[in-house]
Amino acid sequence: MSPELEPLTPAVYLDAFPKPSENFIHRELACWHRQRPGLRIVCGRNLRRDRVDRVDGSDALRAIPVDALNPRAAASLLRHGSLPLRHPRIWRDLWRSDFPPRRCHQAALLARCLLARRVHWLHAHFLSEPAEAAFLATRALAIPLTVSAHGSDVWAPPPASRDRLRAVVEYASLVLCCSRRGQEDLQERYPDYAERIVLNHHGVMPPPMAPGSGGGETGAPFRLAAAGRLVEKKGFATLLHAVAMAKQRGVAVRLTLCGEGPERPALDVLRRELGLEREVELRPFLPYADWIAVAAGADAVVIPSLDQASDGDRDGIPNVLLEAMATGALVISTPHHGALEVLQGTGAAFLAEDFSAKSLAWAIAQAWAARGRWPAARQEARRIVLLHFDAGRQAQRALRLLEDSVRLSLKPDRLRL
Repeated sequence: MSPELEPLTPAVYLDAFPKPSENFIHRELACWHRQRPGLRIVCGRNLRRDRVDRVDGSDALRAIPVDALNPRAAASLLRHGSLPLRHPRIWRDLWRSDFPPRRCHQAALLARCLLARRVHWLHAHFLSEPAEAAFLATRALAIPLTVSAHGSDVWAPPPASRDRLRAVVEYASLVLCCSRRGQEDLQERYPDYAERIVLNHHGVMPPPMAPGSGGGETGAPFRLAAAGRLVEKKGFATLLHAVAMAKQRGVAVRLTLCGEGPERPALDVLRRELGLEREVELRPFLPYADWIAVAAGADAVVIPSLDQASDGDRDGIPNVLLEAMATGALVISTPHHGALEVLQGTGAAFLAEDFSAKSLAWAIAQAWAARGRWPAARQEARRIVLLHFDAGRQAQRALRLLEDSVRLSLKPDRLRL
């Protein structure tokens, strides 16, 4: 095989690994590892390794080597070993006055790690602090960088980081976005580099089961499920208000809400204030297989995402939406741009007219009243996922796009390690 056609080996940089809210990344890594056995994960914080058993793609993830940088010690020069003496130019290039010192220390740890590994390029998840550290390290080492942008890093970056992130986008060979709205907003922010900001949806691994056809029996409650990080943009406070309104309309709802985050105490208080102690169960993040069982066993999964949070943050395409559709679950959603990108023009979901609790309650009531439509809606949802959001195909496409961009930026003598 000629050098220009040999597969290139990446390392993937994450702020922390594994996170229960980032199964979309875990699925991609599992698929990449099957195609690039030399793949490595480098992370700022290696969370408890036994947590891998709780996320999607756990069997493949256990086989991927993980290097943890331990940023708690990042400010100590002793952590950098012989890097300043053996590689003075690299050490000098790591430090930029326009980047926070802590980020430069993280980059030095990352550069030291990459020097000891045989990789062609580094891929960083999130166009935020991880991409900044990855940029400093790869620029100093003169190796290519690619980046994936997701949600809060697209819509709610700290104002002070705008210039730094522009430098990241300028250096990166390619920036992948997982939603069309995210791609368009980044292209508008960085028009000089619009051609390297590319859309590639995440995917899911549909469980080997037929779409459900039960539920909705006379006298039984309407069993709803929802999951995600408990933050404002996810709209869970709106969902609780909508459940209370549906209850007032005579719809007997039972909601299981799975997740963790800063809004959990407020949601628990709101649940009691609305008198929903019996109707709403708050549960922590579940192991992925358990969440899929909850989604598959519910009558419907609700996606209550807001159009925009008070800090400007937005959801991309909620991965819980794709996971629910893959199980054959009925979907009820707000008209969030990510949901519309997947669902608009299909018969796969019941959509609220706007982002108010009243409108979401109306959608819940409409879904309950139209139980005869459930089997067809579930089948359509699963068909859409199988056709457009298969994890293997989407991960393979992402790897091909990234590798092609890297190959163009590498000199011929760097194609062999």
